[in-house]
Amino acid sequence: MTALFEPKKVKDFLFKNRIIMPPMVSEKATEQGQVTDKNVEYYLDRAKEGLAGVIVEPAFISENGRCSRHQLSAADDDKVEGLSRLASSIKNTGAVAILQLNHGGAKAYSKDKSELLSPSGVLAPNVTQEVTPRQMTLGEIAQVKADFIKATERAMEAGFDGVEIHGAHGFLLNQFNSPLTNFRQDKYGGSRKNRARLSLEVASDLKEVVGNKLLLYRLGATDGYDKGLTMPDAIWIAKELVRNGVDIIDVSGGHGGYRGHTRSQGYFVPIAVEIKQNLTQPVMVAGGISSPQYANEVIEEEGLDFVGVGRALLSRPDWPYMAKQELINRK
Repeated sequence: MTALFEPKKVKDFLFKNRIIMPPMVSEKATEQGQVTDKNVEYYLDRAKEGLAGVIVEPAFISENGRCSRHQLSAADDDKVEGLSRLASSIKNTGAVAILQLNHGGAKAYSKDKSELLSPSGVLAPNVTQEVTPRQMTLGEIAQVKADFIKATERAMEAGFDGVEIHGAHGFLLNQFNSPLTNFRQDKYGGSRKNRARLSLEVASDLKEVVGNKLLLYRLGATDGYDKGLTMPDAIWIAKELVRNGVDIIDVSGGHGGYRGHTRSQGYFVPIAVEIKQNLTQPVMVAGGISSPQYANEVIEEEGLDFVGVGRALLSRPDWPYMAKQELINRK
């Protein structure tokens, strides 16, 4: 058996192989954020082809954290029924079902062009908005923490096997973690420890909610800009997240639209490998992974635990089956 198709147990959850569908926005929800038949069909079409796990696209935790018009919502109790239908359809295929939770911060979608929240009242690099964000108060930060808790409770009620905290791609938690967008002078800004404080508090809070289920964190490990997050920053944050209850670190990067561009495939793999060398918990990586042979190498030779196959799954829902056949034929 190739490394890509070896099962792996994390807590009480058995992943049948190492292939995960990472969270990718599909814009198939209603304008109220309700799950639609299109959402269910989209995930079922891919989960049934042999995925070990599915991380469902980001659901907003509050209306002021919504990022797009047809984004999924976990912000209200009336969303639980639809989320339950989605979780069940994924789990019935044998895949582990995870819901990603997010607050957009300065990258949120403002219907009425009123106000956007951010750590310090600045936009992410390379991002344009008609509305200038304002600095959050301590009360608003506390509300975000409460909203993450409530959204996680809804995900648990809906039957998901876990949740993933979105801390990458220039959204709110990434904005707090990064020195590019966090200039606060209180306990949530300044030092690396203070900038990461909100992420660590959210992780600790959600660990209490998920209990024996899974807690993931999508870590924006590089900003891709000068004076942004450093490798020591990323390693330190990852270690602290694990200490605060995170079960799987999902490595990504890019603050404000940046993507690693020096490699044709796996542009975050070297960063993920360095983080993995400093952790005992599982590490996942995504980012341009499309070749079955390369995906197998990421597990077998680089020592990572899971690969996120994204765009390749959009064009080929049967990618896991195709990958297995290709790797068998190479032997």
